Amino acid sequence: MTPEQAWSAGFYSGLELDTNSPFKSGTAEEKYWRQGWIQGALKRFGFPYYGTQEDQVLNQNKPLSSESELWAKKLEDQYFSP
Repeated sequence: MTPEQAWSAGFYSGLELDTNSPFKSGTAEEKYWRQGWIQGALKRFGFPYYGTQEDQVLNQNKPLSSESELWAKKLEDQYFSP
């Protein structure tokens, strides 16, 4: 699976707040899936988000706004911290 496909799968999972990644923890695919998940969740909650993995890479993974950065961290902590 390409990074773009893994990211896209995560994006759509994030829209649904489904945290069940199909990828093994610690793999590159899981990393891309989680990046996409965060962006999908940001969209769900109405915050600025990246619509594609390519957009996120071109912008060097910089958050689109300070509000998005704050919420991305909160979402990561809430849904993925042990």
